[in-house]
Amino acid sequence: EITTLGFFFLDKIKSGIEAYNLSDQYGIHSIYDSGNLQSDFEELMDKYIDPSFDFIERKMEEIQDKENTNNIASTAPHQSNAIFIVHGHDEGFKREVQLLISRTGLDDVVLHEKPDKGRTLIDKLIEEGQGAAYVIALLSPDDKLLDGTPRARQNVILEIGYFLGMLGKSKVRLLKKGDIEIPSDLQGILYTEFDNTGAWKMKLLKEMKSVGIQIDLDRVLEKL
Repeated sequence: EITTLGFFFLDKIKSGIEAYNLSDQYGIHSIYDSGNLQSDFEELMDKYIDPSFDFIERKMEEIQDKENTNNIASTAPHQSNAIFIVHGHDEGFKREVQLLISRTGLDDVVLHEKPDKGRTLIDKLIEEGQGAAYVIALLSPDDKLLDGTPRARQNVILEIGYFLGMLGKSKVRLLKKGDIEIPSDLQGILYTEFDNTGAWKMKLLKEMKSVGIQIDLDRVLEKL
């Protein structure tokens, strides 16, 4: 569109110059043969150049408005029901949560299951996480501190921090398995204890529903 405007402007200038040359060459009685170069130029400006500038200015304003609208649309929160699952090395733990999410009819997003497409890990996290409506972070005892205290993988802690910043703590739920150390930076973030009886499932679903995730609890109960 900018290129089109440029050609339009040049065409108008060219038309004005050609008209000026023709009038001078053939003595055509017009605004160009007045014998007053300054007057001729002023009329040339009035008839061709000024309207061209006005036209370009209007079009540029339209383009700017369109870009502003697109920027607002691109930064607006993406509405979806995708549930992002942050996890460590406990595959069984992850699969149980995925099974629960599948029974709700919602989509789960697991980072390592998505194609890399040449992206770095952090780029992949940012892009795949954009559509997340809720995050479930699985804290399992995959690592140990020097004193032997079990802790979650550090990538889990990093991703929790990222999503807390993006979605807020009401839409990030920690699911804690076993006696595991929780970093002090995450103190105050609510979590649900993973238990063998399965009570964690309804607790988790109720928390999700309370922040606007569409879940039919009765339908899920029939499948449990």
